[in-house]
Amino acid sequence: EATRLKNCMRQGRELYTSGLAGSLMVKPLNFFYALTAYSYVVVILNNPIRYSLENLPGSHGINYLPNDIKTQFGGDMPQGTFSDLFAAFPTTQVFGRQVDFFQDNEASILAFFNNRYTASCGTLLSMIPEIREYYTLVTGRPSRTYPLEISTTKDPRNVKWELQVGDGEARPAADDVAQSFPGADVSERHGKFVVTFPIADAHKCRATIYTDIRGRFWYIENPFFPVVMPETCLHFLLTNIFSNIMRYSPDHWGDVLLNEVRSDISLITRKYLSAFENKFPVLLLRSISKFFPYVSAEG
Repeated sequence: EATRLKNCMRQGRELYTSGLAGSLMVKPLNFFYALTAYSYVVVILNNPIRYSLENLPGSHGINYLPNDIKTQFGGDMPQGTFSDLFAAFPTTQVFGRQVDFFQDNEASILAFFNNRYTASCGTLLSMIPEIREYYTLVTGRPSRTYPLEISTTKDPRNVKWELQVGDGEARPAADDVAQSFPGADVSERHGKFVVTFPIADAHKCRATIYTDIRGRFWYIENPFFPVVMPETCLHFLLTNIFSNIMRYSPDHWGDVLLNEVRSDISLITRKYLSAFENKFPVLLLRSISKFFPYVSAEG
C-alpha cells in the first residue's frame, strides 16, 4: 500500500510541476488533478475509516454548476474524493512557534453529511488569506479573512489561550466569533475581539483557522457553519471550479485570461492561481506529515 501511495505522490508531483511550467491556459486542470492525486494519500493516512486505495469511491464527490459558477457538496451528494478528504481531518491542529492545540471536528463532519451546501466561487475566494486585498479590490466587499494573534495568559486558577481577532480596523461579525468559540469569554480591545478560554477547553472550539505560508494565523468568517472547512478542501473546491471552466468553456476561459471579460476577474483569477502554486507544497506537507514548514520573512 505504501508503494501505491508513493506512485500517487509521484503523479501528483509531475502534474504540479507541469502546471508550474505550463501556461495559465492549462494550469487549473494540472493543479486540480495534482491535488486529487495527493488527496488519495491524505485520505489513506488520515481518514479513520479508509485503509486502502481500492476502497476509495471513484467520483470527485462534488457537483459543479456551470451556469452560476458554483459548487455543491455534502448531504445527499454521492460520496467521492472530496467527502473522503473532508473526513480525513477529524481534528484541526492550530500550530505555531508557541502555539499547539487541536479542535475536535466531529460536529463539523456530522453536519457535512447531513446537509448539502452550495457555494459560489466568490465565497470560496473570500476565504483565502493570501489574496484578501485583491478580493476586496475586485468585489468591493471585505474579505472573510482576519489576522489572528494567539498567546497564553494566566489567571489565579489556570492558564488560558488568548486569541485576538481582527486588525483594529476590520473584524468579523460578533455572532460568528461567538459560535466559533462556545463557552469562551469574548470581549473587545483596541478594535479587536479578544477570546479567552482554558487550555483544556481548546478542543471545544469550532473556529475556521488557517495558517499562511509564513506561519501567520488567520481567522476565517465561516459561511458554512457548523461545517469547518479544512484549507486543503477549500483549494480542492476552487481548483475544481477553475478546471471545469477551462475544460468545458475554453472560449470563456481564454477571455478571462486576456482581460476580455473584466479586468478585475482576470486579476483575482491570476492572483489565486499564483497563491495556490506557492502554497501547495507547504499545505501538502502539513497535511500528510508531522513536518509543519513555513517561509521565513527573509526567505
